[in-house]
Amino acid sequence: MNFQDTLEGFIIMSTPLSKMGKNQIEFLLKDNNDPTVAKQFGITRQAVYNIRKKFGIPSSKSKASDKKQRIIELRNEGLSVTKVSSVCNVSQSYVYKVLKEAFNAQKRENSSDQNPS
Repeated sequence: MNFQDTLEGFIIMSTPLSKMGKNQIEFLLKDNNDPTVAKQFGITRQAVYNIRKKFGIPSSKSKASDKKQRIIELRNEGLSVTKVSSVCNVSQSYVYKVLKEAFNAQKRENSSDQNPS
């Protein structure tokens, strides 16, 4: 994060969410999910959701698949689970969960390839 991001973040945090423009809300939501933003501003998750929908900003869930893919890539590169969790800013248990999901999906894919119905 550079100085401009820090300055913009400060300005955003001192502005009521309802008074922000689309760019400010996108900046705020780029690294945060709806519940986190709601807590920061003392409003409900539903209010954040409604504001996000008003401006057509996709939810952070759409970024989840990108994050999962990144976790798998980093682990395949040989990084430890601890390092992957640190780099991706997630818990170690989440890393294990993503890896298990990927393993099970691969396993299902391989079994369906071998046993065509």
